[in-house]
Amino acid sequence: MSLKAKNNHLIIQPCPCCSGLAEWVDVKASSIILWQLACNQCGLATNLEDKKSTCLLVWNKRHDNNRIKIVFALMLLTLLLTSIMAFVLGMIFSSIR
Repeated sequence: MSLKAKNNHLIIQPCPCCSGLAEWVDVKASSIILWQLACNQCGLATNLEDKKSTCLLVWNKRHDNNRIKIVFALMLLTLLLTSIMAFVLGMIFSSIR
């Protein structure tokens, strides 16, 4: 997975829930700054992290995991529909005999 864009900036993937834009949120706690990425549409957000790079990796990994879930769900749906079709065709051909 490449995180670098053409101008050497890090790529922030769209929100895995609603495809909205994610924005950086910085929280000052004592002498440190904590970072978070949050969707500006649905509010989905990462945990507060002390490094921007860690926060970005967590956000983008969520996006990749969402793709895996979609592919897996489509495979299960295909298997289910194939099983139903095989059952129906079996019933049709067994009644012909």
